[in-house]
Amino acid sequence: MTRDQVRSEFGSGNLPNPAECEALYETLGPVPEAVRNHSRIVARVAVRLARLLAEAGCILDHGLIEAAARLHDVAKGRPDHAMEGSRLLAEKGYPRVALVVSVHTDLPDPVPDELTEAQVVYLADKMVAGVRVTSLEQRRRAARDRFPPSGEIRDRLETRWRHTFIIRDRVEAWLGQALDRLFPTGSDSPADTQP
Repeated sequence: MTRDQVRSEFGSGNLPNPAECEALYETLGPVPEAVRNHSRIVARVAVRLARLLAEAGCILDHGLIEAAARLHDVAKGRPDHAMEGSRLLAEKGYPRVALVVSVHTDLPDPVPDELTEAQVVYLADKMVAGVRVTSLEQRRRAARDRFPPSGEIRDRLETRWRHTFIIRDRVEAWLGQALDRLFPTGSDSPADTQP
């Protein structure tokens, strides 16, 4: 779904602020502290990406990006956590956030040409391992090492990484520089991920 289609279907939508996201961790969870911390760093990275993209002329909804990044793993540990988190958020009255959360693990194939809030959250999530910014290549290698060299799981993994690199290339084209230069590997503090 394009950004315009989402706005058409859901309107400007109700977006939870950071304090409300924190409260949702309890009401929809409880969400373990490690998952909360990961989500907070993903949100910092995603919001910084959105700000940098805005400076380059690519305007996205920063509030939607922040809320969806903070809540992307609200159902982590449950079966099909992306869809379960999406369902829970929709029930709470956050359909736009729910839509982004629903695709944070698997984007449509092929990836739509227009850079979207969902793509920014997807990319930011892939850039953060635990609470540390890491290179996409390191994350890809680690993921490949955990799964068999062939089969359905490996095929899905390869599709995810193909999508990740398509989005990375789009973002870098907008920004005119490599993400690795903007987000040094190992950074985890707000200062490291703020513009």
